[in-house]
Amino acid sequence: MLLQQLSIVITYFYMKGHIMLSDNDKQILAKLKTDYPEAYDFFERHEAEHKVLLKRGCHDLRNIVTLLSGSYQLLGLTNPQLNSLPRFMTMGSDIKSLVQAFNDIALFRYASTISPEPVTLSELEKAIRVFISDNLFQAADHINLISVSPDTTVNLDSSRLVSAIGCIIRNAVEASDFDSEPSSPVRVTLTVTDSHTLCAEISNSGCRPSTDIVDTMFEPFCTNKQEHLGLGLAIAAETADAMGGNISWEHDNGITTFRLNVRI
Repeated sequence: MLLQQLSIVITYFYMKGHIMLSDNDKQILAKLKTDYPEAYDFFERHEAEHKVLLKRGCHDLRNIVTLLSGSYQLLGLTNPQLNSLPRFMTMGSDIKSLVQAFNDIALFRYASTISPEPVTLSELEKAIRVFISDNLFQAADHINLISVSPDTTVNLDSSRLVSAIGCIIRNAVEASDFDSEPSSPVRVTLTVTDSHTLCAEISNSGCRPSTDIVDTMFEPFCTNKQEHLGLGLAIAAETADAMGGNISWEHDNGITTFRLNVRI
């Protein structure tokens, strides 16, 4: 019950401290800034106050989760018989979900804060492989990663981009059935186009995204998965937008493909 309440509070703090702006909202703010600068300054101050509250609230909750995680691990080490109890193992899974929720919220909050630097495609590929090893090691053998023209140098925020691509890969892995015969891998391809764009294409075999989520799956906190917060694809979309690009998807002949394009 406590863990469920913490999850609710996390979402509450986030929604209180962050306003999602549509393109129309951005146009209204641009007009406000030009026509009524004092009102725009008030809006900016109000947003800044909410961000401070969000930071403090998440920091306090993070301390609680850190304490829970440390206590749980210590309890399992000093009382190994607990590790055979289903309820104790479920508690551990819940705590891991909370930690992942904080990580996802942090990634989404800063997804639009970009610091471009020169990086080669081979370096970017290596960073993605590290992400897979750290976060998706059980599925690593089922992920094929290829970079076309690996010596090509691009100018972008590799850390933000790796996180965005990683979110899509995680989504593709969860949607794949690796137990089927023959098993189809998740394919990840990095390509630089003639239009000064880097395209990350992630494909997997399986069913298309369900119709009840396709219109909102790039929006934060929109998911049909009970154990998810609904931020993975939102992180990817926010990062693509911040890098002057976009994200799209298609499903054809049993293959679902997501394409994340960013300016280089």
